Amino acid sequence: MFKLGKSEFKIKNADLHAAFTTWDDEEIEFVWCIDIEMEEGKLILDDEEDEGEGNFEDDYEDIVSPSLYHENGFRIDDVHSWKELEGVILEWEDRENDNGEDAGYIYTFEHDAITEGKIEFLKRNGNKYLVRWSGMVEDEIPFEFEGELNFSGILVDSASISNQEELKSAMMQFIDMEEFKCVSESSYDKDDGERHNTWRCVPKDANWEVMNNIISNSDIKVTEEKVNELLNKLKVQFPEEIVSFYGMYNGGEPSKYIFTDKDGDEYIIQSFIPILSNTKKDIVQLTQDFRNDRVIEKWFIPLAYEAGGHIFGVSVRSKDYGKIFYWNTDYDYYSEKFEDHVFLLEDSFSVFLENLSDD
Repeated sequence: MFKLGKSEFKIKNADLHAAFTTWDDEEIEFVWCIDIEMEEGKLILDDEEDEGEGNFEDDYEDIVSPSLYHENGFRIDDVHSWKELEGVILEWEDRENDNGEDAGYIYTFEHDAITEGKIEFLKRNGNKYLVRWSGMVEDEIPFEFEGELNFSGILVDSASISNQEELKSAMMQFIDMEEFKCVSESSYDKDDGERHNTWRCVPKDANWEVMNNIISNSDIKVTEEKVNELLNKLKVQFPEEIVSFYGMYNGGEPSKYIFTDKDGDEYIIQSFIPILSNTKKDIVQLTQDFRNDRVIEKWFIPLAYEAGGHIFGVSVRSKDYGKIFYWNTDYDYYSEKFEDHVFLLEDSFSVFLENLSDD
């Protein structure tokens, strides 16, 4: 629950993650970040005093979806594992602490600074932390959040690190990297032409709720070893992040199922296809059938069904390995080319999952 003045809001999403950034060999930053979104609700506001009458007007209400966040991050000394945050207490007596770290912000109609704050990590439960965050907004309005934050891993952005071995070496001074696996990797060019590499690293022993998406109605349990064994039948290999996903969720229905592309078009995921099943066609059987009927190319492996009957899949060819594609199946397979009906959606499976929503 989140309380802001006289108002109360239910929690929609609550995320805790670490951020590791390097600009060059001399500038390195490792901080913790919090991002909490509330469901839409009534914000009760006080009217100002009527100077002529000497009394107060009635309260009035507005509908808002508040956010409570700490996007610039804060350091936590003497913590070398993401599992060791229980019992940590951080306090701000002003907008910034002695390290120059801000106390956070609350968004309703605009972004208002927290001018006094206290964050308490009360208890860890798996990859979630029960947290209490309380304080004052702009020295005027009290707030308090108490609820579970989902630890979603570490986001990395670096101009000086080019591979995972360098990444692990650089981060070991801040966090135990043996607890993590990197599930996505990409790069981009900044406005000044500088090349940056990005990674997302998630806890090895946490379930896929780190992607803030609950998968229900999964099929029979399989191990990562079994996933790779089944893929050998197709003579392909999946990226590690997809193997990890199927080792935890063998297909199923996502709680967040809407993917919106860069043009604003929406795609509805009905379900992820199991890698192995005793009751329905799994990835191996489906791929073999499509290949035998010569309706797909060998580089495309089906992963999920769209509500309209079309299919999401992953590329296993070298030039776009691991990228997620959408196959519009509504055409004549024997007179038209597969390549004319398959479109790139996202650069990796983990980013594809992160960009799913429920509204």
